[in-house]
Amino acid sequence: MPLFVVKPSENEPGKPQFSDIISSGIAEGFFASKNSTSNCTTIVITDGVNSKAATIKNISEYLVPPKSPTAKRWIKRVDVQFEDVRDLTPQELSQVRTIKWSSRNVRFV
Repeated sequence: MPLFVVKPSENEPGKPQFSDIISSGIAEGFFASKNSTSNCTTIVITDGVNSKAATIKNISEYLVPPKSPTAKRWIKRVDVQFEDVRDLTPQELSQVRTIKWSSRNVRFV
């Protein structure tokens, strides 16, 4: 099963940080679709140093307008509710460590 890995934006005012997401049980507003996450049963939340895994409970998809006034397509985002937060297994940890993060903060491994 692929892992749905998210990395929250760091130090952005008004945006939930790693510990906020873990304690709330919901990862909100990540660029993905419900279809792309449908194979995943585990979400991994990481800040690049710390990582936690959890069981995906529910995924809600919604559309947001593009930031650019010239863009024509709306953007799919997902909110992921999760439970049973735990440390990563050695295999999950090695998968997450191979990710080369860029400006995109969602990966499937």
